[in-house]
Amino acid sequence: MERKQDDFWHEGFKAAAFVGSRCPYPSWTAEADAWECGWLAGIVRREAKDTAEAGTWDQVTTILRNMGEKP
Repeated sequence: MERKQDDFWHEGFKAAAFVGSRCPYPSWTAEADAWECGWLAGIVRREAKDTAEAGTWDQVTTILRNMGEKP
């Protein structure tokens, strides 16, 4: 049974709950692209303090920039 891109996206979205999650698919494949988009959306959802901010490019870059910093 062939999987849809949404399946890979949801898999990545769920993986965002775990620090250090890594994409299990080969780089530059459609599966990896979908997984990484889902992962990024999950990170934004997890870190966004105000849902109105979730998904903006500034919010995404700030979250990714701060991911490696210690509190």
